[in-house]
Amino acid sequence: MNFKKDKINMVDAQTAKKTVFATGIGNAMEWFDFGVYAYTTAYIGANFFSPVQNPQIQQIFTFAALAIAFLLRPIGGIVFGIIGDKYGRKVVLTTTIILWPYQH
Repeated sequence: MNFKKDKINMVDAQTAKKTVFATGIGNAMEWFDFGVYAYTTAYIGANFFSPVQNPQIQQIFTFAALAIAFLLRPIGGIVFGIIGDKYGRKVVLTTTIILWPYQH
């Protein structure tokens, strides 16, 4: 491999540690969110899928919603990763924050 010294980004060790820590906290919060959703599926199914009379079907719908969110996560990472590479991380962060209210 040939590396060009002027193309290499040097990162301060303290900044890298802060970034890794913040990323870990964000990841832990996201997994906590998935865990709470999975733990409370009985309550969610009864409240959000109440027109369905069969409790087993309510559970299936609730787990299907969890599975859809879980499976679409990597697709969003790919799409927003490409956008981030092309336009920058600030654009992606701003876009995701703007899209948050419209996810439900």
